[in-house]
Parts: sequence; structure tokens; C-alpha cells
Amino acid sequence: MKTVLFLFTTESISSGISNPETLLGILNKASKNTTYEFTVFNKLDYSVSQSTASIVDTETGKDIKNYDFVYFRTWMEAPDQAMACAIYLDQNAVPYADSESIGFGSLSKLTQYFRLWQHSLPFPAIRVAPISTIEKDAGRFSYPIVVKATTGNRGENNYLAVDKSELLEILKNETETQYIIQQYIENDGDYRVFIVGGKVRLLIYRKSVSYLNNISQGASAELVGLSTLNNTQIDDCIKAASVMKREVSGVDLVISKHNEKHYIFEVNRCPNIGVGSYPERKAKALDDYFQSMIDEQR
Repeated sequence: MKTVLFLFTTESISSGISNPETLLGILNKASKNTTYEFTVFNKLDYSVSQSTASIVDTETGKDIKNYDFVYFRTWMEAPDQAMACAIYLDQNAVPYADSESIGFGSLSKLTQYFRLWQHSLPFPAIRVAPISTIEKDAGRFSYPIVVKATTGNRGENNYLAVDKSELLEILKNETETQYIIQQYIENDGDYRVFIVGGKVRLLIYRKSVSYLNNISQGASAELVGLSTLNNTQIDDCIKAASVMKREVSGVDLVISKHNEKHYIFEVNRCPNIGVGSYPERKAKALDDYFQSMIDEQR
């Protein structure tokens, strides 16, 4: 007996656009060889590290890679989750529809990390799951951990939990349905690798005043030479930008204090240019790129 999973968005069901029970009831009655099941994107538990990944239905405990086919019945309200599922299914050779859902380089931190995993690039392990699932598993995490909202930006709604009680306190008053749990990599700062046209144009070291390295959260910035990083670190940043299909990007690279391993934390689509640190140098690098592209077309 084959099994097919239908994935819906919560919004499509609550609005009445989708009625999965009725739809799957008709399909199961009509089919002799296939069992149809459904869940919603927000009930999936997404976990990915450099060596492994899983996407599991928190209600049934089933991993979506164990289905014979997955159909994204509605997904436009959850494009990042649909894209993460598509990348994961591709890597596990599970057919799915619609392939339109994988057309972008990346849409969120979740899809970025699945892309980095897909291309064997280094990154901190993350888990994106319903708050109720995170609370249930709070005693199983290796602390300290970083806890942040899926909609967080520039260090906002971003916390460091040193133990289970702190994690539960952080989540207590949250209204979002899902949260991100991220492996904590102890460091003294990070590197903003400014990549334009497949080349590293600027390297800025940001020294942290807390576990956050964002300038908007008080970190200091210093322009350093490209030789500060080794060839592998530079190449991984360039590859990460290419994987995300971002000709202009700011890659955040962190080097662990304990073992000197490097991790890509984020590939920023719109790195600050007119504000933040060294705006004139960034603007010059961007202008040079635009001029070179224009000249190539002549």
C-alpha cells in the first residue's frame, strides 16, 4: 500500500478554502492502492545540522521522507516551510508537487539552513518547531542555546537560554506558533563578508558586547584584510552566496573560540550599505560591480 501526504497551510483551512477531511475522504474511498493522509506546515518539526536533517509531523511522529509522494496542496502562505520540505524531499529522492515551491534561492533562515545542508556547507544546527513541542523537549537540549522568533531581524526577539527554566520563561508569553532553537557557538565576534558578483569585496570584523554580533545591538566594527580568513572560509562564503542566488550579499561568518571551526550564520539578501559601518566602501564596491556588468553588455 502506497502512502501520500497532503500538506496544507493553517490559513487555508481556517478560512474555509481547504477542507482536508472531505478531500482525503473522497480520495481514500476512491483508491484501492493508496492511503492519503494530511497535516499542516505549522505542525511539522524541522531539524537540520551539518550531518543530518529531519522533518517530522508532531502529531503522528512520521518523517515526511517516509511517504511515497508529498503534495503541497496549499503553500503560498508558508513558502519558506514549503521550500524547506522541497529541498529535504529532493535530497531523499521523494517525489512531490508542485515543484514551483523550490524556485527561489532562499526565503528565510529555515530555508537557508536546508540549502546549506544540501550543499555540505558549515552552519550551526537548528530546529524549528511548534512552541508546544519545544516546551515538551526542553529537557533534551544541550544548553546554552539560542532561542529566536522565526520573524526576528537584526538581533530582535533573540535570546540566550542557559538552562531549561530560562527557555520556558522565554517562551511563556510568546504568541508565535513556531520558534527557532539554534546551536550556540561561543565566539568573540563575527565577520561580515561583503560579496558582490561572486567576489569578496570587503571584510568587516564585528566585536560583540553580548552573544549578539549585530551592529544594531551594540557591536563594534573594524575593516580588516581579506587574508584574515583562510581560503576555505572565503570559498565557503562565496559558495553560500551562490547557492542562495545572491550576487549582492553579506555573509555572516562565525569562528568558534574552542575549535576554530567556522560556521555560516546567515546570507543576507540586502546588506546595509547606506547605513551601518563603512557605507562609502560598500557603495564603491557595489558601483564597481554595476559598472563592470554594464561594460560586459556593450
